[in-house]
Amino acid sequence: MTRRRGLHFCRVFHWFQYTSQDQ
Repeated sequence: MTRRRGLHFCRVFHWFQYTSQDQ
């Protein structure tokens, strides 16, 4: 797992959590 991929995954995860909380 590259660092870039990890950062992207972390960003997506945070975005997903934020969206889930919004609903």
